[in-house]
Amino acid sequence: MSIVVGKIEEYDVLYIPEKDVLFCKNTTVSYDLLKAALIDRKFDRTQLKADLVLSVDSEIVTLGCLNTNLENCESIYQTIKKIKNGTRFSKKSD
Repeated sequence: MSIVVGKIEEYDVLYIPEKDVLFCKNTTVSYDLLKAALIDRKFDRTQLKADLVLSVDSEIVTLGCLNTNLENCESIYQTIKKIKNGTRFSKKSD
């Protein structure tokens, strides 16, 4: 099952609770890695795959060819936090 937790550009960001990962466009990223980069700010750039980089530059977040801002990432994080706490549940697909 996947749950829509936000959008980046025109693409839905899906959270898959069973695997604790996010999916957007053709990219899957672990929740913990995204949290470390965007919320905890443990690093500004990391190579996720040979052809995929996640970078945070000031207020702009780049995930491969997708761009968004930190405010949107915070909103996505808060939505996932509510799902993990059992206070929000909106099914996208099974």
